[in-house]
Formats: sequence, C-alpha cells, structure tokens
Amino acid sequence: MTLLQVLKRRALLPVTASSVLGFLGFLRLVLIGFLGSIDPMHNLMTLVFWSGVRIAVPLGSVLGGNLRRSIDSWTGTIRLLRLLIRQTGCIGLACEGYAGFVWFQMISLSPDDPHTLAMLALI
Repeated sequence: MTLLQVLKRRALLPVTASSVLGFLGFLRLVLIGFLGSIDPMHNLMTLVFWSGVRIAVPLGSVLGGNLRRSIDSWTGTIRLLRLLIRQTGCIGLACEGYAGFVWFQMISLSPDDPHTLAMLALI
C-alpha cells in the first residue's frame, strides 16, 4: 500500500461518531484521574495521556495516517452541541488552550499528578 492510498482510504466510522466515542473515552479518563490512585504510575489517566496521547498517537500517525482526526474528542462533540443550541462560528480558544497546556507542562512541579492532570484536561 502506498502512502497516497493510506492517506485517501475511507474512515471506518464517520468523524462525528468517532469523535463522540473519543469524548466519552476522555470523560472516562478524567473520572479515573479524579477517582483512581494518586500514584501516577498506577493511574490510567497519566499513563494514557503521557504515553498514549503524547507518544503513541504521533508515532502511529507517522506510520498509519492521521489518527488524531479519528480520535479527536472535540470535533463531533462541538458539532452536536452547536446543532442543539443552533450556533455557528469557529472555536476561537483552541490555540490558546493548547498554548496554556504546553505552558503548564513546562512550568508545573508535578505534571504527572493524576488529579492535577484530570483537572487541567477538564478545563
């Protein structure tokens, strides 16, 4: 299979459906972050976030195409929310939120604390 074929292949699930499933997974991880063990080595929130989201997804995207699009938890959720409240427009705070999260990673004394990570992810 060539790179062009990988990039043009059809998605197994529509983007909205996979996004809503990703959002439900995200909420589950946030609950695990709040209710699970306070030890970062035994809490699934820190493991999935720091190992999965920050390492495995970019590496998997290099090997198999744009995985981020398939598991993006906000695209479908925002679409459904906009349909419910009948609002249009763009997400203006996405870049600022990402920049704030990167800032947190650099200056935090405990970026691997599950409760702190879950709170920040929820915000």
